[in-house]
Amino acid sequence: ESALWGGIFAICVIFYFLRRWRMTLIITAAIPFSIFITITGIYFIGWSLNIITMMGLMLSVGMVVDNAIVVMESIQSEREHTADPARASVRGAAEVGLAVTVATLTSIVVFLPLMLMSDNVGFSFYMTRIGMPVVIALLASLLVALLFLPQLASRMKTIRDVKESRLITWSNRTVNRILDRALKHRFDTALIVLAIFALIAIPQKLVKTSAEGDGNINNFELYFSMPPSYSFADADSLVLRVENEIRKKVDVYNIKTITTRHSNTWGELEVFLNSEGQLSWYTHLWRGIGKKIGLYNSATMTREEVIADINENLPDVPGVDLFIGWGNNGNDENAVTVAINGRDTTVLKRLAEEARRRLELLPNVISTELDVEQGDPELRVLANRSALDRNGISASTLAGTVRYALSGSELPDLRQRGRELDSNVRLAKEDRDQLSELKQLEVKAEGGRLVPLDELVEVQHQTALGTIRRSQGKSFMRLKIVAETKDQEAVNEAIGRVMRSMDFPPGYDWSFGRFFDRLREQQNSQQLAMILALCFVFLLMGVLFESFMLPLTILASIPFAIWGAQWALLITGSSFDLMAGIGMVILVGIVVNNAIVLIDRVVRLRHQGIERHRALLMATEQRFRPVMMTAATTVCGLIPMAVGNAALIGLPYAPMGRAMMGGLLVSTLSTLVVIPLVYTLIDDMGLFFRRLYLQVRLGSAKVPRESMADSTAAGS
Repeated sequence: ESALWGGIFAICVIFYFLRRWRMTLIITAAIPFSIFITITGIYFIGWSLNIITMMGLMLSVGMVVDNAIVVMESIQSEREHTADPARASVRGAAEVGLAVTVATLTSIVVFLPLMLMSDNVGFSFYMTRIGMPVVIALLASLLVALLFLPQLASRMKTIRDVKESRLITWSNRTVNRILDRALKHRFDTALIVLAIFALIAIPQKLVKTSAEGDGNINNFELYFSMPPSYSFADADSLVLRVENEIRKKVDVYNIKTITTRHSNTWGELEVFLNSEGQLSWYTHLWRGIGKKIGLYNSATMTREEVIADINENLPDVPGVDLFIGWGNNGNDENAVTVAINGRDTTVLKRLAEEARRRLELLPNVISTELDVEQGDPELRVLANRSALDRNGISASTLAGTVRYALSGSELPDLRQRGRELDSNVRLAKEDRDQLSELKQLEVKAEGGRLVPLDELVEVQHQTALGTIRRSQGKSFMRLKIVAETKDQEAVNEAIGRVMRSMDFPPGYDWSFGRFFDRLREQQNSQQLAMILALCFVFLLMGVLFESFMLPLTILASIPFAIWGAQWALLITGSSFDLMAGIGMVILVGIVVNNAIVLIDRVVRLRHQGIERHRALLMATEQRFRPVMMTAATTVCGLIPMAVGNAALIGLPYAPMGRAMMGGLLVSTLSTLVVIPLVYTLIDDMGLFFRRLYLQVRLGSAKVPRESMADSTAAGS
């Protein structure tokens, strides 16, 4: 459905710009032809048409008409100078053939790092299933644009003259005037451009960062940690009490079902909420707008609101620890784990409890959990070293006496009536059950004296640790912090500040757990994918254009695409998650297309002998409509994705659509002004180095500037 709506939007945009039904139908014919070829390719690969491959088709709907738009615009321009439709079609397609080929291949190569950017086999599998349909669709669109569309265009004997939209005409003239002024005041324009680009620091600081979206996860868990003195009936009563409190708001919370399980020392209550379901994009958009302006008020809370409300109203039961987890089968996507490492578990527990106390004071922290299971109550007998030395009693003698008294000592087997019986000697049960009796136990000292145990030891009551974890020769305890915010980067920074403020004894330290490592791994993978995409695009353009300067000029459109994507995430309140990062990588291959078409036209005009300034203005005027059309069709094709609530493998892909839309909008506007400006700067730099090289080679003789400009234009 999203792909269908994207196609409808693309058709409407094309017709608005062209105002000709026949040309609109010829261009939009690229959509069904490309999709048909893509589905055929998927079939021969052996894949099925499922939700994953369909997402790839949805991504490509707004992109497959780009080549057709550029080719048809070029053909129409040739028709104005050539009477023969067939000749005009061939010449028009040939003129932009290199540009659309480079643009298509740059869009394709960015999917290579996406397929290889993760060591996660499952993720690579999904990205391959998404990327391959896009690759096939783009190749098919190139084939349709260069071979099929010229054939259809040649059948059009006449092209009816239609008055262009006033808005388009006014926009074209305005952009041309701005560009003319910018090229005449390049230094001032460059300062303005740099100042505007510096504003990217605002969204980079304010946009939330998360490792994963919450997707379709619609449950959470409430954990109980009860003291050993609790009986099973006490635990059952407490869990039932909390469950009944939650059920009082079953309609407001929109609860589907509640499950519980517990023992006498721990409990788990899991709440499942009714899912909103994947609404159509327009329904989701209408509800979102209605909530903003107060026309639509949901009678139920969101999962985050339910968790916050329950957390505020949890009962305060002495000795019982209650904390909330986000569910998803124990994989708390909003939980951060901190490990405290050291030798002595007693010191570790003291440090962990202090860290827990401090972390609970942080804003947005729902709960903290120390993963230390409570063991059974025990008596710890601590020897008094000075008393032992004074009485001449060794520690082994003391330990053996206590052990023999409580656990007993094995004696030789007892033979009685032809049978062998195991024999053991220890204190009577009534002498072992009372602590007072144990303290009166006598230990043999030097000279045969008997000294009461109470004079030699100190007895402490405490609860033992249920588990002791060790790694690399050290014990460690883990502290899990669950926060209600999705800004994981901010949560990590706040936790890091708290942990660094603590005074750890020598030999003790702390570290983030696997969640932090996963977040860093994701960020590193995205950065690597971005770098690889830039390298692939640059090398590809360098090979096809046979130039070093032109690819540098074209790559200047990418920073403003990232600028627009970051601001789009900030304005829409979206987190920078995995899908948003993927969208930015895809942007690298898409946003350069308009710059390629523009610069290719500039180079052709300069080859015809037109001066650089005039060539830039002419190229911008001639390529304004195709640039705006290709950007508008792609942006409109992304609308259903950007405003919907659908998800893939548990990750909502709305952030991807929003990032791509923002990047395309800003990069399109910057392409018409910034790219010509960068082109002149790089062209002048090339001219400077060429003059310097020739002066060194030819000696001190001056090289005429005019001849250098002509040679630069011919070589560019």
